[in-house]
Amino acid sequence: MESRNPLAEFFEGIVSWLGLSEGAAAVLSEMYLEKYSSNEFLGTEEIAERTGYSRTNVNLIVTQLEKLGIIRSERDLSKTGRGRKRMIYTVVKDIESLVHIGKEYAKEQLQFLSGIIDSILAEEVENTISDALTKTKKEIKKIVNRLEN
Repeated sequence: MESRNPLAEFFEGIVSWLGLSEGAAAVLSEMYLEKYSSNEFLGTEEIAERTGYSRTNVNLIVTQLEKLGIIRSERDLSKTGRGRKRMIYTVVKDIESLVHIGKEYAKEQLQFLSGIIDSILAEEVENTISDALTKTKKEIKKIVNRLEN
């Protein structure tokens, strides 16, 4: 049985908060370990081997992490020979940056919910429902304001 990366549980909490898949936790934790132990980049082959995920799944996850700006890629120029050079990846965000991304994600989700409330209130609804949704919207606005500070 493979031993579990001790950071995996920590990163499961972070990726859950960021709205990412559980698989992103294993990938991200392996990349953090590599960054802080050797400062080396990892290819999808190494990440797949360490996590037990398929290369296809790893490619999907690293694409998602790269779009969020959590990791960056570059061509592996150390390999000689013909053909396209493989992509290698490293973590570029620290924990504070991940928390900031999480706050932005939370604000977006709350604003989305606020929009749903607006849509419901635009229709005719019972007073008790209207009152409850109006109060909820005010609470959401307070939370979004706190997240902005």
